[in-house]
Amino acid sequence: MVCGVLAPLFTPERLDGKIDFDGLEALADHLCRKSSVSSLLLRTNEGRMWSFSLGEIRDAIRCVLAVAKGRKPVLVGACGAWDGDPGNAPRPGVYFRQSVDLSQYALAQGAAAVLQPVPVFLTPASGATPQEAVFRFFEDVEQAVNGPIVVYHQDGIPDGYALTPKALGMLSRREQYKGTIFYTRDAALLGEIVRHCEPGFAVISGYDSVSVPAFFSGVVSSAGALAVLAPEVIRGAWQSLEEPDLPFVWRAQTDLLRIREVLSPWQGPEIGCALLAHQGLHMAGRPRGASQAPETKDVARANKAISALSAAYM
Repeated sequence: MVCGVLAPLFTPERLDGKIDFDGLEALADHLCRKSSVSSLLLRTNEGRMWSFSLGEIRDAIRCVLAVAKGRKPVLVGACGAWDGDPGNAPRPGVYFRQSVDLSQYALAQGAAAVLQPVPVFLTPASGATPQEAVFRFFEDVEQAVNGPIVVYHQDGIPDGYALTPKALGMLSRREQYKGTIFYTRDAALLGEIVRHCEPGFAVISGYDSVSVPAFFSGVVSSAGALAVLAPEVIRGAWQSLEEPDLPFVWRAQTDLLRIREVLSPWQGPEIGCALLAHQGLHMAGRPRGASQAPETKDVARANKAISALSAAYM
């Protein structure tokens, strides 16, 4: 479930601020039809995970798992509700109970695994470090949740809270922890994590624009916005590395960088929802939390470029 291309679902939003669940269902179905996509990710940074209410989380879990059942594995972000602002920290006990309840709910609904991000708001006990508080949280979650867990090591973690390769190696030896989605553009760091972790523990790159260096470091899959918009290119790089066909691998990496350049200056979800709507997918053309919609000319230009580049990998 964690090898190949993992596609993080964007969260389309209606004009009234509500999640476009019909659009979310359409996006899940669209990705389930793609042989280049291995698994779906629900409620990640690309999907604006910190913007969900508890009710929306459950509704989204039911929606996506109903579409994907028997077609693609789904990994669900099942942490407690929070707005993502460390200055507005939730109560640790409440957040923990919500994380456990949502994890159990997702697994009961058929999720292949749950994602638990690093809780960067925890205040360590006297004499302990922030990383020790984080590690204890993951230990407690494992004891309370009966199912596979993936550590979601999100972007922008404050100093002191980021898990070291050694700490991830310790988690990799615990039965229920199956992998980590790790956000870094440092391929050497990814390689160090791989070396510290058990062979069955999957290290997944959160940045697909560095897929090839990450694969060379021992990473087993990629999970960024391009996994939704151009999964064929990422799969082509991954498969060519296994063969190996190095000229094709580096061509794929070059094409991934070209696609990223075409999307600039927009973030993946911002232009991604608009692109998918432009391609005929029946979903709102903006993601949750977008402050500004991309211009029509930018969407058309990006669509033309991505379609041309992806066609070579079909």
